[in-house]
Amino acid sequence: MKRISKPASVHITNLYSKNRLNLTKISRLTQKVSKALRLKQGLSLVFLNDTKMRTVNREYHGVDETTDVLAFESPKHWPHLPGAKGLLGEIVISVDRVIRYAKEYQVKQGEELMRYVIHGILHLLGERDHRVKARAKMFIKQEKLLRLFRSFDGIIR
Repeated sequence: MKRISKPASVHITNLYSKNRLNLTKISRLTQKVSKALRLKQGLSLVFLNDTKMRTVNREYHGVDETTDVLAFESPKHWPHLPGAKGLLGEIVISVDRVIRYAKEYQVKQGEELMRYVIHGILHLLGERDHRVKARAKMFIKQEKLLRLFRSFDGIIR
């Protein structure tokens, strides 16, 4: 008898109001990445705009500028999900950046969003991208995981 493992939980906080996000599809795709990485702990995803991302970056990193994705390991920092237990961490994503860079790199917005989710998960697992060699290694892992998906349609409407 084959054991079926329970998918890792995905908690989503959507603070982005300009476009509709398909939270069910994002959750399902995030669970697929979690399964591929054999994660046992759940994740928290927070979607917001550039202005709110700048505030989070300033409050938690002392950097007064916006960014595309931030990852907070559990349990030290919980900007949007205080008291959560059993989570690997929280990934905060600027949907404004997703849309801007998807256009710039000529990829689907849903693909770019999932790229940020994967990037955040890899950071929570200890991957770093501050040095050129480490960044290249992380990029290869990220793009390999991104290829798990057949379709990014309908993630952002």
